[in-house]
Amino acid sequence: MHNNMFKRCVKSELPELTKSGSPFYSALCTCKILAMSYSIYYEQYLYGEYNMKISLYASSIYTYEGNQFVEFNDGPGIPGSYDTSMGVNGFFELLNPLSLNTNAIDIAHLVHDYEFTDGRNLLDPSNSYIHLFSVSTNGTGILYWSMDFRLNGYDNLGYNDSTVRIITRTGTNFPLGNNNIFDQGITYTCLEHNCSGVNILKGVYDDGAVIVNAGSWSESISPVPLPPALVLFVSGIFCIIGFNKRYRS
Repeated sequence: MHNNMFKRCVKSELPELTKSGSPFYSALCTCKILAMSYSIYYEQYLYGEYNMKISLYASSIYTYEGNQFVEFNDGPGIPGSYDTSMGVNGFFELLNPLSLNTNAIDIAHLVHDYEFTDGRNLLDPSNSYIHLFSVSTNGTGILYWSMDFRLNGYDNLGYNDSTVRIITRTGTNFPLGNNNIFDQGITYTCLEHNCSGVNILKGVYDDGAVIVNAGSWSESISPVPLPPALVLFVSGIFCIIGFNKRYRS
């Protein structure tokens, strides 16, 4: 509704009133534009018209730097291999900072963006999903964590289909092998008609893993983007200034 009013004012009322030389009505229409720009902004916020989340705070980005892989499996028939130059690295973004001194909180629903790589594959929201995302914090930041990212279609593989899984966590017997695995990248190919995820009995896999110690996290703040309607609002202010100068002259 507000968008239609805005278009009508801009396309018909404002040019006509400006042409007639009436500064009062020109300014009045401009004020209508300002009011509607605020309404459009509110609708964008309320209904997600631009598919973006608005926050009063700058978003927080947590960057992970993992250690290099030291243990490997190289399955037959899978192109490429993991090596000691590779490891798990990436980041995730929250619209608000993590709470401090928390214990094993699932924050998957709070993750605004993420990107993780194992040196061979890169997973982000466009091609993957979060299977597990849990963190514990102390007084300064992330202390313990368990994160599992999986390529889309991970649970529904056909013959010769491939998938990817990237894991970072603070040490456990998971998901493959008998060591305390901190970081792991897995590239898997299904060799049967149906595979649900990485099943070593039904396919072959490559993996690289860190079994010595976990990596480290750093936090940074990203700038807040300007909402689209704010540009419209500022433009209206300059229109009023222009009309006022024209009237005085």
